[in-house]
Amino acid sequence: MTDLRQTSQYAHYLRLQGWQVNKINGAYIFIRKLFGISIVKIQRAPITPEACAAFPRGVGIIYLEPLNKKQIPPGFKLKKTTFLPSKTLEINLKQSEEKILQQMKKDARYAIRQAQTSGISVYHNIGISGYRRAWRQSTPWRRWVPSLKSLQNLHATFGKNAWFLAAVVHHQIIAGTVILIAARRAYYYYAFTGRLGRQLLAQYLLVWEAIKQAKKIGCQELDFEGLYDQRFPDQSWRGFSHFKQSFGGREIEYPGCFGKLVRSEQTFDKFFRLTAFFKNTAFFFRRYTGNQILTCKKLIMGFLIKI
Repeated sequence: MTDLRQTSQYAHYLRLQGWQVNKINGAYIFIRKLFGISIVKIQRAPITPEACAAFPRGVGIIYLEPLNKKQIPPGFKLKKTTFLPSKTLEINLKQSEEKILQQMKKDARYAIRQAQTSGISVYHNIGISGYRRAWRQSTPWRRWVPSLKSLQNLHATFGKNAWFLAAVVHHQIIAGTVILIAARRAYYYYAFTGRLGRQLLAQYLLVWEAIKQAKKIGCQELDFEGLYDQRFPDQSWRGFSHFKQSFGGREIEYPGCFGKLVRSEQTFDKFFRLTAFFKNTAFFFRRYTGNQILTCKKLIMGFLIKI
């Protein structure tokens, strides 16, 4: 199985996002400088000690998120936080629509039927500017929303394999889902739902439409891109994990995120100064915005995950 992060489309997308992209032993690696430190992400790909030695000079921190434990080289330590979801849910699209419906929980089947009769129209690849504007208006200001440029880069890179699905009522976007197609898999990459969308159960209808369309073009699986994982608990994931699990499917666990700090005095000095900066920034936000969720760890991870 080729993961989304190891496709040429995704590599090109990250180039547009400002990352340096290299390929070592068939695996894409992503490099970005943060305050003078070169940070490397290797995601869902095997990496060998020889490949680690071939990294460009100046690399400070290496993060590895393998498919299985056999792909972890010596010297990498498990981190408390992951960039990619450490647990996900997969629906087998080779089944008939009837069988996929049967494996759903009855609440999901009921929600789909209700949404189908609530006057919702589902549009594919609606204008990205209006789509992003509706997303921002539907989401509390403290929650992250991708920039317009990021969404445009996603569309430019994946083309017809990036679906910007929108649930519309009375010319108003009430919910949206971004689906990426790669290597015969559909990925539930982004999603948002406004207040009216939640009342009308619009996200259930969008997922069902994505399942049907993905089947039509020959996709074999739909990856929900993340579930709540007790090994790396984040309470904010519980709500949408319950939503995803209502569609049934097979749960998959990955080992997590493993890191290695290149041991040079200069790198350590930069790393500690960087950590101190983010700690001070996190304290400022907690003190003056009351946002208790924002931490040093989340500031750093947020910068690196999907920018």
